[in-house]
Amino acid sequence: MELSQHAAIYPIVTLLFVAVLIPVITLRKKNWDMPLAGLALLASLVLSAILVPQVRAAGYLSYHLGSWEPPFGIEIRIDFLGALMMVLISAICLIVIVYSRRYVAPARSEGEKTFFFHFEEMEESKRPVYYSLFLVISASMLGFVASGDIFNMFVFLELKAICSYALVAIPGTRLPVRAAIKYMLMAVPAAMLVLLAIGLLYSVTGTLNLADLAERPASSDYAQIINISYVILIVGFAVKAAVFPVHIWLPDAHSKAPSPVSALLSALVVKMGLFGIIRVSYSAYGTHFHSDASFVVNIVMWAAAIAIVYGAIMAIRQREFKLMMAYGTVMNIGYIVLGFALIDETALLGSMYHVMVHALAKACFFLCAGLIISRSGYQTIDDLKGASRKMPLTCAAFALASLAIVGIPPTSGFISKWYLISGCLNTGNIFMGAIILAGSVMAAVYCFRVVYYMFFLPPSNGLWQEVSGEGPASMVVPTWILAAATLALGFVSSWVLPPLRDAIASLPLGA
Repeated sequence: MELSQHAAIYPIVTLLFVAVLIPVITLRKKNWDMPLAGLALLASLVLSAILVPQVRAAGYLSYHLGSWEPPFGIEIRIDFLGALMMVLISAICLIVIVYSRRYVAPARSEGEKTFFFHFEEMEESKRPVYYSLFLVISASMLGFVASGDIFNMFVFLELKAICSYALVAIPGTRLPVRAAIKYMLMAVPAAMLVLLAIGLLYSVTGTLNLADLAERPASSDYAQIINISYVILIVGFAVKAAVFPVHIWLPDAHSKAPSPVSALLSALVVKMGLFGIIRVSYSAYGTHFHSDASFVVNIVMWAAAIAIVYGAIMAIRQREFKLMMAYGTVMNIGYIVLGFALIDETALLGSMYHVMVHALAKACFFLCAGLIISRSGYQTIDDLKGASRKMPLTCAAFALASLAIVGIPPTSGFISKWYLISGCLNTGNIFMGAIILAGSVMAAVYCFRVVYYMFFLPPSNGLWQEVSGEGPASMVVPTWILAAATLALGFVSSWVLPPLRDAIASLPLGA
């Protein structure tokens, strides 16, 4: 076979290969871990971007592992939605890994001054482990969105989960370890539910291939088993995605993890559960879930609406900076799930666009938090008063990303919410449209409160006097790339929306 025929797996294999190499190479070359990880992610981004025009021209790319033809063999099947997700995953992971270079404890000679003024979140000996885990979790997310069979999705999902537990707990202190255990206690039973649902599906269809599954449930005589499997599968993926009310692991995991890990969790990791819900609903169950499983979708819709209000209220109540942002993630997951549950092409377009918006903005939020915490040690919102006097670039990046989260025109968040509200109107769900608007108002309260503290209030009790200023360029520039991207995505929406609409139009949205 020619090398080009393996193009679909190159982005995944590259990351896994380098992840294995890093612990070995760093035994002799201590400072090579970050450059190797960065180059691997850059290569993965380029390889993923190359796939986009190929997928759009062909409709999808299919690769059969071990030359076994589907539905019996394992298939990597990349459609346009999956290709866009692969580019998003690779890009954000690359930005976060560059940021991590100065955030994690640097290898340095004895007596050399560290960058951090207050503390380091990770021991030097853990750096190779951190970068290897980072590459494996990145590869697992790429594999998840590219999988053509539901069991392979499960394998990548659990590989991602194992890396997530380890990355949350990697500082080794009490609070991160406790958060990781709480995360694991929720996610492991969820994984068992997903596996049970897959087993039930296979027992009545005889296949695990997504394309093959889409044709079989509708003609199956085991409608009750299919309904049960769908309910179980949705619950399992909902836990992974931290959908209300099974979100309780998220606030601790996101707030206690190192800030680059928090950015990865909020921007991408929870999106895999959401992508799994959308993928199996349309690609595996096809039109079945529109009718026979419609009651499940209605429950999910109301849970999403509650999540928007609940997440916003909890974010407003918080005094810890990262905990506020964690509850903001619960709220924004509600927007994305609501767009799916409306079963409308316009709403689903807004939902998938909001996946990109939230990924960029929330990654920016947590990187801003990491800069502030690493330079000052301050972690509460009250401590942020007057922060812009010492860290104007970091505070400005947070303010710009806040505009997208709230949905102020012409940012990308306005575009996604516009389509979500249009979908509500199309389906006659006026109340859900009002919930989206109310959520935006409440998001303005918790986001702009922080901006007000940063820019318009003086420091109190001598805070910020000993802070020397902005962080290094290797941390500030990635943060600003994400902040600028949230604004730019609004201006280039006319380029992004048509291909995204084409990808969604290929899904069986009709009943």
